[in-house]
Parts: sequence; structure tokens; C-alpha cells
Amino acid sequence: MKTSLASFITCTFFSIICSSALLAQNYTVSGYVRDANSSEALIGANVYDSATYQGTITNNYGFYSISLPPGRHTITYSFVGYAPIRKQIDLQGNRIMNTELTSGEMLEEVVVKADARDLVESTQMSSHRIKMLEIKKMPALFGEVDIMKSIQKLPGVQSGNEGFSGVFVRGGDPSQNLILLDGVPVYNVNHLFGFFSVFNADAINDVKLIKGGFPARYGGRLSSVIDIRMKEGNMKKFQVEGAVGLLSTKLTVSGPIKKDKTSFIVSGRRSYFDLFGRAYTTFKKTDATGGFWFGDLSAKINHKFSDKDRFYLSAYLGEDKFYFLGDTDDQYSSERYDVGLKWGNITSALRWNHVFSGRLFSNTTFTYSRFRFMNELEFAFEDKMSDQYFSHRQEYLSGVEDLTIKEDIDFYPNTQHQIKMGAEYTYHKYSPGVSSRKTEATDIENFDDKKGSNIYGHEVGVFVEDNWEINDVFKTNMGLRYSHYFVSNRSYSSIEPRFSLRGKLSNSFSLKGSVANMKQYIHLLTNSSITLPTDLWVPATEKVPPQSSWQYALGANWMVDNTLNFNLEGYYKDMTNVIAYKEGAQFVPTDQNWQNKIASGRGWSYGLEFLGEKNWENTKLSLAYTLSWSYRKFDEINNGESYPFKYDRRHDINLSFTHKFSERFDVALNWIYATGNAFTIPFESYQDPGDPFHNYSYYYDEYVTEFDSRNNYRAPAYHRLDVGVNLHKEKKWGFRTWSFSVFNAYGRYNPVFMIVEDDDSGNMVLTQYTIFRFVPSISYRFRFK
Repeated sequence: MKTSLASFITCTFFSIICSSALLAQNYTVSGYVRDANSSEALIGANVYDSATYQGTITNNYGFYSISLPPGRHTITYSFVGYAPIRKQIDLQGNRIMNTELTSGEMLEEVVVKADARDLVESTQMSSHRIKMLEIKKMPALFGEVDIMKSIQKLPGVQSGNEGFSGVFVRGGDPSQNLILLDGVPVYNVNHLFGFFSVFNADAINDVKLIKGGFPARYGGRLSSVIDIRMKEGNMKKFQVEGAVGLLSTKLTVSGPIKKDKTSFIVSGRRSYFDLFGRAYTTFKKTDATGGFWFGDLSAKINHKFSDKDRFYLSAYLGEDKFYFLGDTDDQYSSERYDVGLKWGNITSALRWNHVFSGRLFSNTTFTYSRFRFMNELEFAFEDKMSDQYFSHRQEYLSGVEDLTIKEDIDFYPNTQHQIKMGAEYTYHKYSPGVSSRKTEATDIENFDDKKGSNIYGHEVGVFVEDNWEINDVFKTNMGLRYSHYFVSNRSYSSIEPRFSLRGKLSNSFSLKGSVANMKQYIHLLTNSSITLPTDLWVPATEKVPPQSSWQYALGANWMVDNTLNFNLEGYYKDMTNVIAYKEGAQFVPTDQNWQNKIASGRGWSYGLEFLGEKNWENTKLSLAYTLSWSYRKFDEINNGESYPFKYDRRHDINLSFTHKFSERFDVALNWIYATGNAFTIPFESYQDPGDPFHNYSYYYDEYVTEFDSRNNYRAPAYHRLDVGVNLHKEKKWGFRTWSFSVFNAYGRYNPVFMIVEDDDSGNMVLTQYTIFRFVPSISYRFRFK
């Protein structure tokens, strides 16, 4: 294994050295591409030389490097939502060219062309970059712009249940998504039990989804990578913006600490639910009060030491809390109770960028991530007449905590090669259900008990990948990742090959293929269809081994003209050691015997994905369609027979339309159609005739249910239309936008839950439950000049 890894690295570097010698006459043009108004890094900006038809894109910090022959060149810098810039140079040596782009949509067609050209040129397939400007135009549930719900609208991605932010990618489940915020894993991405994601769109600079053809720099999950980058803060002037919606308010402040040297950004969001509850309690003058709230805070500092060194410190803090408390007190007795649930994430990253030369860029990162769920119950009673008292306190804690150090290097040896390599180490601390109980009372022995313990793990990853342009037609990304995991005296290791190939048949059409092997050393224990805070993250163990997958994909990109492009992909994914609860087993958060309730098995999925986009001057139309199949197979479940995954959906369609009537008025429509989810329903339910009380139905209401197979029923199709209108206006103090939207505009009764229950005659009937029908929303956004 070690020999194979060493041979791969040696051969790769030998080819680089040889090609570097052959192309030594080329020079390097490198630098940063940034926003002219704020100096914010533009991630994924296109840099294209029309003389050689060569191009590249900026990395996660806005840095680019391109190797060109001596002579005259016209280099175009472009990014969606910004006016492109063309620079003519006479290249006679290495050049540093930092470029700033000005925000504006007057040349949108040129940018769309550059964006589509990058899809044709790039080796990366199964990938989408989410445009923040477009997200804010679309209609949003309760007026809350949501990044995760925008991702759900892409081909190959499913939403789970209506209104929730869960993401199911190519037959996988939410635990198989590597979700990164500034390079830090985020374990719980939901507020309000899944109705909203934890990411405040006003604090986000860039979002990228990868569904397959994974580069070697990513590892640890099977199904997707969602790479989210926070804004860096305005280097030039102070800026304040915010929004007021039906359920929450948010405010973002950014600006220079030292102009063109140091900047900051702070963005906060909070809901209103508990404020309404307090007002009601005060009005009714009750002894009890309760409420629920969520909030989050994002912050970042960016300091430029020199043209070659930058320092970043970013942090995120988010929490949901439900509480119910009260007390009574009179001359005879007193009683007090306090019930609380809270959960949330903390992430932080300390990052140092260094440019060694125009060809060598490094990034050193220290990160911390923590997800924690806590349940607290406290009750106390005192009888004043007899001096008797009783008190009980119960706590439950679960979560996961990570500390990571990582080194990444970008190396641009010549025109044909772009090398990325790095290593990382992560220390994991798992708390899979730690509970404690303490009881004190008069005349009885006090009780104090604690169950559960922490589990500690260590994970190492090393990777190298080469983006190699073989000739004008073929370009490949070859990568290898080595991972090693150690937990509870058990270790696992894996070599994960990654390979992508692009064949460019013309300047507007290319074919692509990819193979990727992924390993996942963490599992999520859940019975629910959404990721709830009570779900448990647990490590791979000897009884429950790591998950693994192989994914194969073929695709085509066609840029018909400057305004029309198509993408078509087919994929097959095979997963091993996926988990599910055995027949009859139930998820209990405090259960320490979870390993014996788990079945490990196989999953596979395959399908076709289509994405078409048409852009006019003020109008955009896009169609995303997915045809897919997804199955699971376990020896201990469903008699060992395969069965459809809960979110096996044959068809998923997303049609979106936006039109800008003027600078002050634009509209957006979004129509969604999906085959119904799979449910398990009994084919028979009866009272046990062997029970002596079965004839006394008035007293006896327990039934025996019989099932023939798992996920044996398909719910009705899901579809809805969302409509949004945005009204913009420039004021003396800045800009404001009123956004009006309607979720499920034609009031479709979409099934969210299906339950078998008895009707008035005692017969079994299948009842459908719907949550959202025709939900209007309004929000107000503002930005000071």
C-alpha cells in the first residue's frame, strides 16, 4: 500500500519536473481577483487568455496563477454579477497582476459565457457553484433566504420532507454530506428542527456543491461536499445591511479596522418566537412560561501582513433553545419545574495564506468544531406543613467535537499542470448519549447516577492531485487520498483513488467521466427522515465498520451560444457498510447498547441528471431534472431482500424563472415536482386472538400489525409553485428591498407524513398530513451606503 502511494507521487512529480523543463520558456501571471468596492476575494472568478485559449479560476482565497508563453496577450477577468475587465500585456517575464472587478450586471451576457466556458473547459464534473445574487431573488419560505433550500433545487439533490433543509444527494442520506464552513465541518445544519439552515446568507461569500468526481483534497463523507466560504469584510469602508422577516431579524456590519490592511465582518440573526411567548405570559399573568428561539453569530477578521501573507480568523456560534418553566407558592406548599432543550454548533478557523512565488501558494489552518445537544429537567416540591421535600434533576448530553490542523499547497509548475497536495490530522471526541440523574428527598436515600462515556478518535489524511492538461482535447484530474482512523484500540486505513477526464470536442462541447472512491468513519443514528438534534453521531467501530463508496459518472457539457448551455450526467454509486436499525429496534438516545441494534448493509443508486439554462438580457430560465433509483439491502432487514430507499424518487423537476422589469422591480417563479416518498404501511392490523382480553375491545386497543415489505407504499406526487416579487429602491441613506412571496401558491395538499389509523368504524385507513398550504411571506432588506 505504502509502495503504491510512493510510486504514484514519484511518477507524478517526475512527469511535472520533465514537463517543467520542456516548458521553461513560459512565464507566470499570478495575483488576486477582488471586489473593487470591498476588496472581498472573488472565489471561482474566471481568468482567460484569448491568445492561447487557456484559462483558470481563482481558488478559495481569490488567488490565481496561469503560465503563458512570451508575447502579447489579452487576459479577461470575469465573475457573475460583475463587469468583466480585459487587460492587454506584453509578457517578457513573470508578472503579478492583482485585479479588482466592479459590481454590475450591464455585461451579464459576457459573464454567462465565461461561466459556461469554464464548465466546458474544466475537468470537474457533478459540481455547481451557487450564486448568492440569484439566491436572494428567489421566493423564500417565511421570507428567510436559505442556502440549503437553494441547493435542494439542483439536479441530483432531494429535499426529504416539505419545508425542511435536509439534503439527500444521489441516493445518500444527510450524514453522508461533508458540509464545510470556512473549511470547518458543521455537524448540525438546521435551525427550528430543520425548517431553516444555520447559514446566514448575508455572511456568505461563496457556496459550492460537489456530488461526484470528488477531488482528492476532500474526504470523510460518501455523497457530497458543500463548501461554504464566509465573507472577509470590507477593506475600504464601513457597511451595514440587514433584513426583517416574519420569523427573524438579521444584521451585518463590516468595515476596515485599518483601511486596505485589516477588515472585519460580524453578522447576527435571531428569531422572535420567545418574545411572543413572554408577551402572552405577561398578558395572561400565568405562573408558567415557555418559548423557543434560535440565533446565530458569524464573525471574521482578515489582516494583510504583506502582498505575500494574509491572516484570517473566523468563528460561528449558533443555538436553538426550547424552555418551559414555572413555579407555584402558597402557605401550604411550593413547586418549581424547569424543562429545557438546547443544541447548537461552534466553529472557528485560524488560517494563514502565504505566496512563496507566482507558482506556489500555501494555506495553513487550525480549526475547531463542536456540536452539542442538551436536555435538562429539574423538579422540586416542598410540603410546608410536614417539612417534606423532593427534588429531581436529570441531564442528557450528546455531541461531537473536533480539533484539526491542516496544510494545503497549490503548485503551478507550468501551463499543463496544477498540483494540490496536503495533509491533515483531526482529533475527535464523541459523546453518544451521556446522562445523569440526581434525586433527593426526605426520609429516603439520595440517588445519584451517571451513564455513558466519551469515545475518542484520531483521523489522518494525506492527499495529492494533479490537474493535467494533456493536450488541447484531453485534460485530467488524477488524485490519491490516504486516510487512517484509530478509535477504541481499532484502526482502519484506506487508499482512495480519484480520477476525472475531460475530452473537449470543440470550444463549446465536452465529454467528461469520473471515478471516485470515498471512505466515511462516522455514522448518524436516527429514526427520523430529517436530521434532528437528538440524532447521535458515533464513530466506526469493530462491530459497525466504516462506510465506503465507489461512484462512476459520465457527462456532457454543451454551450450552444453565449446565452444557452446544457449539462447532462449519468451516474452509478455503490455503497457498503451503510447502517439502519434492525427490525423491531428503535432509536433511544440514552441507549448505550446501540451497536447491537445496528445492521450494516449495502446501498446503491443510479440515475440521469439534466440542467439547462437560458439567459436573456433581463430574464433567466432554468430547468433541472433528475431520473433516479436508490435501494438498500441488509441481511437482517426485509428478509434479506433489497428495498427502495425512503427517498427513492423516480422523477424530480425544478423549473425556475426570473425576470427584471426594471432596476426597481423583478419577479421570480419556481415550480417543483417530485415522485412521492416511499413509506412502510401494514397490510393487516388485528387484535391478538390469543390474548384473553381480545373480546373486550372497549378496554383493549392494542393491535398486531403485519408488514409484507419495507417501503412498500408510494405517497402521492409532490408539486407546488412558489412566487416572489422584489421591489428595490435607492434612498438617500442607502438601498431597500421589499420582498413578497407565496409558498405553494395554488394550495396543493402535499403529503408530509402518512399514518395508518382507525376511522370511526374501526377500519384501518391511511391518513395524509399536510403542513404548508398557501403560505404568504414578507421581508424587508436594507443596506446603508
